[in-house]
Amino acid sequence: MDDPPQDHLERLLELARRLPADLKDGYRWGGSAAVDGPRVRRSAVVVGLGGSAIAGDLLPAFLGRGPVPTVRTVRGRSLPGGDAPEVAFLSSYSGDTRETIEAYAAARRRHWPCVVLSSGGRLGARAERDGVPWVRLPPGRPPRSALGWLLGALAGYVGIDCGAGAPASWEARCDRLGRREPELSRSLGGPARLARRVGDRQVVVVVPEELQALGARWASQIEENAKRLARVEVLPEAMHNALVAWDAMPRSDAARRAALFLLPTGRVGSTVHGAEEHLATVLRRRGVVVSRVALDGSDRADTVLAGLAFGDQFSLRLAERARVDPLEVRAIDRWKRRLARAR
Repeated sequence: MDDPPQDHLERLLELARRLPADLKDGYRWGGSAAVDGPRVRRSAVVVGLGGSAIAGDLLPAFLGRGPVPTVRTVRGRSLPGGDAPEVAFLSSYSGDTRETIEAYAAARRRHWPCVVLSSGGRLGARAERDGVPWVRLPPGRPPRSALGWLLGALAGYVGIDCGAGAPASWEARCDRLGRREPELSRSLGGPARLARRVGDRQVVVVVPEELQALGARWASQIEENAKRLARVEVLPEAMHNALVAWDAMPRSDAARRAALFLLPTGRVGSTVHGAEEHLATVLRRRGVVVSRVALDGSDRADTVLAGLAFGDQFSLRLAERARVDPLEVRAIDRWKRRLARAR
């Protein structure tokens, strides 16, 4: 196998290191757009696919406690029924995701208040034409590396009303993450060590329910960057279904898998209803390589940010060890061309 271009790996590693700065920039852009845009106090919908949608799944972790809006994420062109949300966020970093463009048109037909998050493309052009608030993100990145901008922009926009944090507190979170980043990005840092332990095994990400969106981000980054299928097990749900399959799995199959338990630091060494420890015991008995990843954070929001930074670096270190090009996504490009021909 030919080695992938080293500059591709280095570029994505550098973009991963920029996560704290991107979160800050995105928050400022989102807050600026909210000044004259529709308000969010009770409900919002985030429409997008891939990395542009995961920001909507992660957003509730940053909305604080008390009366906060219901945030739904829609992956596809079909909008939910029922009452109109106070704001529909149409999120496509490229601005050319066909399903999101179609959802934008449907939202406009329903007279939903819309806000567009994109770097340009047809979605940005339509927002400009229609006078719809547009959070203009800097262009030129792989969409999966734009999560900091997208999540920051959503938090900045919604946080004006709903407690995502004043700019000073948001910046403090980003600064704490920035202080952790040098250790995470080292060639001998935690993500690189975990990648060595995992080796060429299939990855299973195990998370408590409150970190489900984080687990989904880890899986998608592993699939795009390392070109390796990944799955997510959510506790306690997995103890009522997946546990049976794991317990019955032949050892030869189980040995080809690695289970990564993502846990806030306060949860390492303890369990909730014993689920984490029991599942880890079952997996080890079957021959699965089990690792616990301690995510530093004073609260859920800090834990999620720490997990995002760790997961991005880990997926790139897996790609490095497997000698695959983390930037290459030809399969997605072929699918988009097929969609374009079908129009």
